[in-house]
Amino acid sequence: MTSADPRPAESILRRLIELIDAQDWDGLRTVLAPDVTVTFAHTGEQFDRDGYIALNRDYPGRWFLEAQRVVADDRSGAAHALVFNADRSEVHHVGSFASVADGLITELTELWVELTEPDPERRPASGLS
Repeated sequence: MTSADPRPAESILRRLIELIDAQDWDGLRTVLAPDVTVTFAHTGEQFDRDGYIALNRDYPGRWFLEAQRVVADDRSGAAHALVFNADRSEVHHVGSFASVADGLITELTELWVELTEPDPERRPASGLS
């Protein structure tokens, strides 16, 4: 990322996903502000920088992240990523919402959901499936 980057939050969110996917825990530290607050919206848990890095580092098994979409401006952004194990027998979606200042994530909210089958009783909107 350069100082002329018009969407630094997009670059930082993409880098966050790449670093976690690569299991580069020292690199992950370089995109998180020292006083970052990470909130899991689905559980209400909050983590500081070291806690968030430890959570990712120590989570059992080998997990991969794949960015699906990132939208951002200069101060904030949102990312949708797939998180999956090696054989893709477990797939999760994570929505990450970040605030950025001085090239670092200062606040991060994540929302995790599991991939499930649709309710057979539910009908999609007309023309959509």
